[in-house]
Amino acid sequence: EYHTFIDAFGGGFNVGINIEAEEVIYNDLNYLVTELIRSFRDYDTYEYILYVKRTIKRFGLEKSNVEAYCEARNYYNSLSSEKRDPRLLFTIILYGFQQQIRFNSQHDFNNPVGMRWFNDKILEKMISFSRRIKETSIEFYSLNYRELRNKMMPWTFVYFDPPCNM
Repeated sequence: EYHTFIDAFGGGFNVGINIEAEEVIYNDLNYLVTELIRSFRDYDTYEYILYVKRTIKRFGLEKSNVEAYCEARNYYNSLSSEKRDPRLLFTIILYGFQQQIRFNSQHDFNNPVGMRWFNDKILEKMISFSRRIKETSIEFYSLNYRELRNKMMPWTFVYFDPPCNM
């Protein structure tokens, strides 16, 4: 039994989004990843889907299209951090290798092109994720996991699944 669930290394939020708790705390050290996950709560889902479809059309994204993918990824990376739209990042992730979220030390997205794309199954998961994140009480942070100590109260469950490169 717990009141608060802390996902200390939130990443794609696969665990935390499926937890039943009065309060869920999402944390990822990379603020761009935190903004990506938060965007599903903050944007209207239908408008988000329209943005993704317009972006796919704008760059000509399709499965294994290296040139289109690199153009979209390079455009995203060319933007200053405050102008990087998390919806653009999501769209690029959809066409990247294994749909992974991967950045270099300069916070440039650096996943290579993949064999995946925006399809009906991804659309279904996106809608379900968006609905769930809008219905759940979630606090978002981009902190070093050690700084989460002050969020730990009695009846808190802290989930630690650090990235492999720590």
